[in-house]
Amino acid sequence: DLRGGRADIVVRAEAMRGQVALQPGAAMQAMATEPLELRVTSDDFAQGVRITGATSATVGNQPAGTLSIAATARGVLDAQGKPITGLPRSLQGQIALRGMTTALVQPFAGDMINLTQDVGPTLDLNITANTLESATTTGATASGATGAAAIPPTDLDIAASAQYLNAAAALRLEPTAI
Repeated sequence: DLRGGRADIVVRAEAMRGQVALQPGAAMQAMATEPLELRVTSDDFAQGVRITGATSATVGNQPAGTLSIAATARGVLDAQGKPITGLPRSLQGQIALRGMTTALVQPFAGDMINLTQDVGPTLDLNITANTLESATTTGATASGATGAAAIPPTDLDIAASAQYLNAAAALRLEPTAI
């Protein structure tokens, strides 16, 4: 029974140093990331857990972006105090990328878009999740589903901005639809 249990867990990925060519045929440039430290804390697992983390990168000794994560998950234990399977009953949090050099992720976009030319040299991306409070009180969805099938309705707000991009999406995740 983990009710009343406490934790302060730190997972750390050390700093990385290397070289990267941001365009095919371009000269190699120094690239570095700061250590990524993810921290999971709880004063009482029955009340939930908090997850935080941050890191940043540089390319050619110039800022190439920052990443931050801050989230709280509730309903991570079942009625007997055992860890649940599936998603927590409630999630509030944010993941933010600021000033990310788009050329760094160009390999993931392939040839369908040139991120630096079509989006801009840097990108800000913000993703916020918020489980609807009315769904968190019963531990089940409106359909009566429980356990892993009871994905509580959760609003996702996504915003991306760059030199040639301003986009926002408001989505609701539900057990049977987005």
